Amino acid sequence: GLLYGNRTIEKETKEKYSHSKLSNEVKETILYQLNAYIKGNDKPYLNENLQLDDVAKMLKVNSQQVSQVINEKMGFNFNDFVNAHRIDEAKIMLLSDSYSTITIDAIAQKSGFRSKSAFYTAFKKHTGNTPKEFIANTAMPSS
Repeated sequence: GLLYGNRTIEKETKEKYSHSKLSNEVKETILYQLNAYIKGNDKPYLNENLQLDDVAKMLKVNSQQVSQVINEKMGFNFNDFVNAHRIDEAKIMLLSDSYSTITIDAIAQKSGFRSKSAFYTAFKKHTGNTPKEFIANTAMPSS
């Protein structure tokens, strides 16, 4: 999707959901509940098997509505939305003092990715860097 620039995506999204009867109020409510759930203490995104259906059930709405809200309000698909939270979690681990004692594989697993390759792909997509580049670019210069 990135190759076509955002315009096509917006157009496709509009067309895709043009038959939807969701009011903006309902969308905002779903968005609010979605964020509260995802950012909650349970950190559901750490479960590598988290599916759109699971989230929809938790929010007591249908999965297409959740998908629509993520698309329209955040410009992500469900997978990217969940991965963004996983990457945030991974970044915290990568920058923590304990990083030196855990492997990238372990970080990938702990942040909810099924495989190291899925982690690398998502990490690069969301940050523009590999995990090692991210650490190198973010690490505090030692004086």
